[in-house]
Amino acid sequence: MTGQSLDFSVTIADFEAAFNIVSDAVLGGIRLVAVDTARTHFRNTLDRISRGGYTGNNIYGGVTLAGADVDKIGSIYEPEIVSAYQTDISLSVSWTAGNSRPENVGRLAGVAVTRIGGNLQQLQLSVQDYRNNPELISYIYLIQCYPIRAQDCAKIELDEANKRLTLNGVTLQPTDSVVATNSATGPIVMSGVLFGNNDCRSQCQESS
Repeated sequence: MTGQSLDFSVTIADFEAAFNIVSDAVLGGIRLVAVDTARTHFRNTLDRISRGGYTGNNIYGGVTLAGADVDKIGSIYEPEIVSAYQTDISLSVSWTAGNSRPENVGRLAGVAVTRIGGNLQQLQLSVQDYRNNPELISYIYLIQCYPIRAQDCAKIELDEANKRLTLNGVTLQPTDSVVATNSATGPIVMSGVLFGNNDCRSQCQESS
């Protein structure tokens, strides 16, 4: 709109009102967001770019997968739900992707990290594939960090204060399961950042 401008010297309320007029006219009615929300989004975006292979914009972050079985389990993991269970001595956080996206129909996947005391215990990725119904095909990968610490555990950063899990090229190995036959054929490498309740929406659940 010719002749329209915004005066940055006015109060925040007046600036927002003026912006809304311009936005309704030429920007489709978008609205300004709170500074804390913008700062968190900007920080998380920078983290995704600089600290892992995943560069998407999923609210809970994402992880790239490389190595064995990616032709079957996919090369990008983007969770849809995050849940946490915490006691005085332990913490378990799970990120889950289910059937709500077209590419996931027939598959249920989850990433889970566990801490006991001051020690990171393990990180696991599991994918349950129902697409060959009634046959269930499972792919399960694990890295154990306590009591015996695998070398790649140093590449796992669990930031509880900011509710963030960073994976810097962590190698997980196929692991035995007592509830399903594991069809994983070899190790996978996970890189990216997963976020917890800082960006939590209504799906997010936390227990104590």
